[in-house]
Amino acid sequence: MGDHAQEAEPEIGPFRDERVLRMELMGGRAFIDYDSKQDGTSSGSRTPRQFFVLYGSFGSQRFRSEPVEASTDPGFSEIFDLQLAEAMLDARGLYRSMPTMAELLRLDVPIRIAFALVTVARPGDSR
Repeated sequence: MGDHAQEAEPEIGPFRDERVLRMELMGGRAFIDYDSKQDGTSSGSRTPRQFFVLYGSFGSQRFRSEPVEASTDPGFSEIFDLQLAEAMLDARGLYRSMPTMAELLRLDVPIRIAFALVTVARPGDSR
C-alpha cells in the first residue's frame, strides 16, 4: 500500500486561471425616490425599520447584498465575484478554452440588478 499510495489531485476549477468579473458596490447616492416619512407613521419606537437590498443575476448566477438601513444615501459595501467561465459555455454546455480579452468584451450576458425596499415591523406592531 505504501509504495502505491496515490496522492490526491488538488481541486481546481475548469481553468487554472479562472476569470471573474468583480463587481463592487460601494455606498449609494441620491436614492431620491426614498422618503423616510413616506409611510406617515410617527417617529416613535413603533415605526417600522426599512432596509435596501440589492438582488442581481449574471447568467444563472444569483447574488444579493446584505440589508442596509434605508436612506437617500445608503451605506452599501459589497463585493461580488461573478464567474465568467459559466458564460463561456459552448452550445453543448461544454467549456471552451480560456477566453481572450476580445471574447470577454463581446460577451452577451447581461448583469441584471434590482433594489428592493424591505420593511420590518417592530415588536408589538399590529400591522
